[in-house]
Amino acid sequence: MLSESNFHNFNIALTTFLIILIITIIPIDRLSFLDPIGQALNDFELYDLAFSKFNEDGTADTNIVIVNIGRNNRKNIAEQLKIISGHNPAVIGVDIIFNELSDSNNDFTLRDAIIKTSSIVLASRIEEDDTDAESIRLIESHPFFSENTEHGYVNLPDDNNSSFRTVRSFQPMIENHSSFGVKIASLYDSSIISKLSERDEEESTINFRGNYSKFYFIDEHQLFDTSIDFSFIEGKIVLLGFVNSSKIDFSFEDIFFTPMNERYVGKTFPDMNGVVIHANIISMLLNNNFIEEMSFFWEVLFSFLLVFINVIIIRQIQAKYGAWNDTITNIFLVLQSILYLFIILFVFNEYKYKISILSAQTGIFIITIAIDIYELYILRIVHQLKLRLRKQ
Repeated sequence: MLSESNFHNFNIALTTFLIILIITIIPIDRLSFLDPIGQALNDFELYDLAFSKFNEDGTADTNIVIVNIGRNNRKNIAEQLKIISGHNPAVIGVDIIFNELSDSNNDFTLRDAIIKTSSIVLASRIEEDDTDAESIRLIESHPFFSENTEHGYVNLPDDNNSSFRTVRSFQPMIENHSSFGVKIASLYDSSIISKLSERDEEESTINFRGNYSKFYFIDEHQLFDTSIDFSFIEGKIVLLGFVNSSKIDFSFEDIFFTPMNERYVGKTFPDMNGVVIHANIISMLLNNNFIEEMSFFWEVLFSFLLVFINVIIIRQIQAKYGAWNDTITNIFLVLQSILYLFIILFVFNEYKYKISILSAQTGIFIITIAIDIYELYILRIVHQLKLRLRKQ
């Protein structure tokens, strides 16, 4: 049995969560007064800070080679494929969709290079079917290029969104179709599919290793330099795609915001090209470096426990310190938030585990409001109801 004091503490914790629930169902446009803050924090997650500032894994993944196609035409891309194939890579992934025929000579040259590549994955895209909103259609390279080749969709969450929202996750499978990274990784290591099946996640958080400097990188002009020894390509995964390797000639083509962005709040320029994001996904899959997340059940239970403990402490502060209780309570809440920040970042950096305490943190900061509502209104309403029942 709960004591009378803890009975009230428990009810205050419930009141706190009721307030959180009400806040979450209020339409966003009713909270327009928060716009200045919202614009700055619109696409920020605490874990972006961990990736951007505290990601100390300086090791490069030498199993993956990124080749920049630059502004090359199909003939030059074909030449790149021939050079790469000559060094016996394990798998080649081409982050391009050749959806139309253009110049016949260049098309035949590219087709010949693709056919002669033993293990190659071409990019595809999944889009909603115009005739059926619940169906999808797969956009692949023209059959002239893609006959007898593997495909993987390159869609990333929000990559159709003109607002350039941060890419933090990917979908390993959509219906029976494999993503670009999953298809390539599974050709390199056949156990990948079974590992993903065991995880059974519709969407997985990407454990970013870094930008293209964290992999073997060959720029577009380097591949045609005969003085460079590319024997290191043998047995590797090679990804061909567009990379912004020049800071002078910056392009917004196939580029995204990621948690690795140095400006994790109020981002200005996207920081990572699509092919590099796919390299990070493949690296995570092959090294089994998944990021685990707290389940909804444990988040609610953990949050309620923290709120309940805080209710006990704050009510004791109010009872003991009188006029000073507001000041002491605020100091306590700020210090507690800083402690949570360090704990969350430490656990994430050390164990790649995301602790979800947004509900708890929100609840903790509105506890004093919940206490007032409970003591000034709810207790009075309950008291009035009891009196009416007794009269009856």
